[in-house]
Amino acid sequence: MGVAPGAHLPALDGVRGLAILLVLLFHFVAQTTVTNRFEAAVNGVLSYGLLGVDLFFVLSGFLITGILYDTRDDPAYFRSFYMRRVLRIFPLYYGVLAVVFFVIPLVPVLRGSEIAGLRDRQAWAWLYGVNVYLAIQGAWDLSYLTHFWSLAVEEHFYFVWPLVVWMLASKPRILMKTALAVTAVSFTARVAASLSGVNPVATTVLTPFQLDALCLGGFFAVYLRQPGGEAALRRAIVPMALMAGCSSPPSSCRPCSRPLGRWWAGSSGAAP
Repeated sequence: MGVAPGAHLPALDGVRGLAILLVLLFHFVAQTTVTNRFEAAVNGVLSYGLLGVDLFFVLSGFLITGILYDTRDDPAYFRSFYMRRVLRIFPLYYGVLAVVFFVIPLVPVLRGSEIAGLRDRQAWAWLYGVNVYLAIQGAWDLSYLTHFWSLAVEEHFYFVWPLVVWMLASKPRILMKTALAVTAVSFTARVAASLSGVNPVATTVLTPFQLDALCLGGFFAVYLRQPGGEAALRRAIVPMALMAGCSSPPSSCRPCSRPLGRWWAGSSGAAP
């Protein structure tokens, strides 16, 4: 049998914790200056911590698609989904922006060129366009708000994916094929863009280039809810993990520039 609607999956808490740990290790350890070969080796391994961002996207796609699929017959399907997203995300997201742009400038000791520079570009953050701004600039230069690019990607995903699930939920096979097709197109587009010389920040942060991870999670969510889906996924976990490890690019590849190998180990590249 598949997963019961609304069922809590404890294993996902572990996945979320692993993703957080990977990203923290990348930012606070892998970015330190090395003084010997041992430290260089450790930094090389921990540079893969950026995979935690991709893991978050897969997990997000899995959870969101599961919620949408389980409530597909709800008369208030769209209203319920979007109201829950607004209540869950907006208070904290816009609360942080309010602190950055309205509270911090009032504290003399916290004022500085960083905050002044951000105020001139704050519209991108208020409108969930941080990823678009970074892509246009081709650099990670939005200071304290740079990491908001991933939140923008998810918000853009919410605009379209609920409609896709609603239209295809009665035909789960077609929905799963659609999710895999979007995954393949997104991956192919990113590779083509990278090989065509598109700046690596753009291929990292723009929503179309991140749909592979989100839709892959969506595929797993629907598949897991089909008869025999859970058992099949359990059998596939080890082979998929081995394949991911074998296809990972060498640690010498910079996370934001490698065009291949990101389907498994993508550099969704939080800012270096």
